[in-house]
Amino acid sequence: MDVRKLGLILVAFSAVAYGACVDDSTNNGGPDASAPLDASVDVTTGRDTGTTADAAGDVEADVATADASDAGAGNDAADAADAADAATDAKDAADTGPGFDDAGCPLPTGLVVDPADAGLPATGLALWLRADMGLATLDGGAVCRWDDISGKTHPFAPGSATPPALDATGIKGKPGVSFIGPNHHLYRPDVIGLAATSGRTIAAFGRTVDTTRRFQYFIQGATGSAGTYFGLDANTFSTAGSREGVYVTNNAYDSNVATSANPRSHVFSISSFTPGGALPGVLAYAVDGVDTTLTRTAGGLGNGTVEDFSTANVTAIGAGVAGFTGAELGELLVYDHALTPAERLAVSQYFAARYP
Repeated sequence: MDVRKLGLILVAFSAVAYGACVDDSTNNGGPDASAPLDASVDVTTGRDTGTTADAAGDVEADVATADASDAGAGNDAADAADAADAATDAKDAADTGPGFDDAGCPLPTGLVVDPADAGLPATGLALWLRADMGLATLDGGAVCRWDDISGKTHPFAPGSATPPALDATGIKGKPGVSFIGPNHHLYRPDVIGLAATSGRTIAAFGRTVDTTRRFQYFIQGATGSAGTYFGLDANTFSTAGSREGVYVTNNAYDSNVATSANPRSHVFSISSFTPGGALPGVLAYAVDGVDTTLTRTAGGLGNGTVEDFSTANVTAIGAGVAGFTGAELGELLVYDHALTPAERLAVSQYFAARYP
């Protein structure tokens, strides 16, 4: 592989919708296999998409329905197969219990929190994830969905067969989502409603156990592209080594701050995503409330300017390279514009108060 064209960690995100939280009925490969059940929560809306309400413990509508092609004389064998399949479907389709989807993931609570009450900027909040609110887990603590409490309904689901896990005291004694290694990321097949040329701000509080390998608390981009990505990017492409960093459409930047295993805040803004904007001039990146200096690395195929972001179609949280040994995220906020200095300060102060 030509490493100059490596792009970012996740050049091709998993197409798994809800990883461990998918509908658990596959009709067992029988005659009804072309009409699977549909009761799992929809990643794009956070709502149960089943024919009947999971809370009522009902069985979905397609259970015990014979195939249309079996109707009429001469199809006794197929009818018998359908009858057996229907009985199995009825067992598979039964909801795991009130308040859970068919895979055992708790249904969304619909919780919405007022950012102003928390001392955060309220205007333009596009996403708010907190590990102590809206985090849905399976038995054993595996994360099956992380719900958005901003009111914008942007839940995230596992992007691989190995989901991250809840760590009840992982971030200064508070809950965190533990990305134990590579391919444990959470995923959405969209860019959470942000316009292609819109500025944006990512604010995260977390810690990385691995201070030498590449890791992204938050990344957006175009699936399969070499470098159409944007986000926080510790130890970025062709990094000088063990540096907090960022990535913007084929341009990788080290900050002057060393990576650390200690919990810390990150606030990263781009003032405009209009192609041609000069980098890093349109960027601002603060770690623990202190502005950093950004230095472009040799990584990426860019030329120091913002490139077109209109093909971006995916957002992921907690992506690490092969060999990455772990990180934790306690909280994430995304705004649809670059925060003002006063707003950035408010976010940093909020994190400092929440995680003393």
